[in-house]
Amino acid sequence: MLFGRRSYLTTAEVEARIARDRSMTHIRESLTMAAVTATVAGTVGRGGVRKAWDIVRRKKD
Repeated sequence: MLFGRRSYLTTAEVEARIARDRSMTHIRESLTMAAVTATVAGTVGRGGVRKAWDIVRRKKD
């Protein structure tokens, strides 16, 4: 059924799995940081633009 599947792993397979796991961890961390940055930047950006616009409008009046 398994067509020659070994019960042990070679060093190349172990290294490939470790490299794959590290890559997946880096991808997850990057996505998390992008989501956090977008959330903070979006909220702060909107508030900051609104405050700056209020200051500009007051000076013109």
